[in-house]
Amino acid sequence: MEDKIQEFKIKYNHSKAKLILNKLRVEFIKEELLEDFYIVDDGKNIYKLARIDGQLKFIHLVHERGGFKLIFIADINEKRAGQELVQLFDHSEQVMHKRRKHYKWCKSTVVLDNIEGLGEFVEFYPASTREKIDLFKAFGVKDHDLIKESYYSLWKQCKFKKC
Repeated sequence: MEDKIQEFKIKYNHSKAKLILNKLRVEFIKEELLEDFYIVDDGKNIYKLARIDGQLKFIHLVHERGGFKLIFIADINEKRAGQELVQLFDHSEQVMHKRRKHYKWCKSTVVLDNIEGLGEFVEFYPASTREKIDLFKAFGVKDHDLIKESYYSLWKQCKFKKC
């Protein structure tokens, strides 16, 4: 992978986000259903299995400078992995379910995530420092707004607190 992708996320109301996206004249790309099973989440490294619209993937992210950097992503051949991984996603209570909408703005991507049990979030994948600054300004994002942990970590906290 040539350039590592940086991700920044905030908790954000989707109705408000859609108004901003309309003003920015973004292009809708796609909607997908994601299911994530976290293998390791130690505050720095995240390793997870993901099922994205039925396709299995192995993903490694690293927490870096207020966001997350994609280090590795690979498709998993479902036939070779067998039904074991499919069963994991279909029957585990540890799987996080997300409905995700992707939008393109300039060369950057903006994603609206609705996460079962957690709520609405916006993720930014800026293509440059300038686009990051412009997106953060449009959404009113301050450094303290950035979520510096995984959705799984947030979910675990809520699960025990009954959020």
